[in-house]
Amino acid sequence: MRSSLIGTPALILACALSLAGADKPKTIGEAITQGADKISLTTDGVPPFHLKVKISEPGQADSDYVGTVDLLWAAPGKWRRTVESPDFSQTAIMNGDSYQEANKGEYYPLWLRNLALASTDPLTALAPLRQSLATIPFESRSGTNCERVQSRVGIAPTQNNVFTVICFRGDGLLESVTTPGFHAEFRNYKSFGGKKIAHQVSEYLEPGVTVMAEIIELEPISAPDASAFELTGPAAPEKALTTLRITESTARPLIKNALGIAWPAIRGGKTNGVLSIYVAVDRDGHIRETYPLNSDNPAIDDIVRGQVSKWELRPVTSNGIPVQSETILTFGFDLKIENPPVILTDAEARKQAIKALEPVFRSGIAPSGTQFKVRVSVDKQGRIAGLEPENGFNLQLVLAVNAALHEWRFRPYLRDGKPDIFKADLIFRVP
Repeated sequence: MRSSLIGTPALILACALSLAGADKPKTIGEAITQGADKISLTTDGVPPFHLKVKISEPGQADSDYVGTVDLLWAAPGKWRRTVESPDFSQTAIMNGDSYQEANKGEYYPLWLRNLALASTDPLTALAPLRQSLATIPFESRSGTNCERVQSRVGIAPTQNNVFTVICFRGDGLLESVTTPGFHAEFRNYKSFGGKKIAHQVSEYLEPGVTVMAEIIELEPISAPDASAFELTGPAAPEKALTTLRITESTARPLIKNALGIAWPAIRGGKTNGVLSIYVAVDRDGHIRETYPLNSDNPAIDDIVRGQVSKWELRPVTSNGIPVQSETILTFGFDLKIENPPVILTDAEARKQAIKALEPVFRSGIAPSGTQFKVRVSVDKQGRIAGLEPENGFNLQLVLAVNAALHEWRFRPYLRDGKPDIFKADLIFRVP
């Protein structure tokens, strides 16, 4: 399961482009279009190449999050890609107007699909948003550039906000992408075929779990072997394993066994409000993955996710063929507080910490000496599960602190001799 650290999490989207001169984008949509041409391997003009990507969870030898991607690329209309993991593998071939796909396994995991695509086309995740962002003005500034856009989800009267924040590094290269169901950072850029390609993509899944896709081979090839692109049988593109994103109003009537959420008493946070979760469903209607989005009380996100994961939907179809699907579900809650957790001071929390990474504040983010206070929620394993800014919402400060807190770890807090959740008021200062 994945937890967001920010109480009102943003979708952090970025792209690479020149922020000055005649090509300066006027809208966010133009910025995305320009950026895609500069950082994507799978566009016109890139010479034929062979790519190998290794996917793993750093420091976890027995992790289930492992896989490989092997891509032989001749042109946008001629390529062969193989994705492999313990529970699913796929070989896809594009040859002109013919496409063929062979799958082993019943479900293409969202985390694996994200990393396979992000390794070659980091802006794929923006495809569903491009139309809505096409007319929003883009303002370029010196240093870090971020644009924040809000949208509504849910079904009236139970509705919620989700956010799109578009950020650019100082040198204009893609830094991170977060959309519902995807949160990644891009590092170690190297030049290839006139592009700038990130050789490391880190996908954050939940506190303590980050999966890394690392390019271990990217080499040009002068004459790709034509036999590699030969289809092994009928193309049958209609049988490809595809995924559709559907609205909540479409998804809700498909749920077969939703009994409502059994709300427990809570130990802290807001007692009433709304929360939204992202849901990934297989072709048979079984919910395979759930991820929290914006929540008025992140402490109850996993309670909702655990119950929703047992729901089943009638299969979603496209042209009569079952497909995987993804949607956002929004819930309203009205709860009671019992047995609230202890709240540690900054000094007490830092003594409890076994790993504490200070945030890196960009130059000009705020006046030197600015104090930024956040209240964090920590689970029984000592991992941060939620973050609430207490100094108002300064996006740049929140993003810097959020990135650092992904790395924090605490010794389990003992209450009556047993590990217990706790909260802490952490204070950070801009140098």
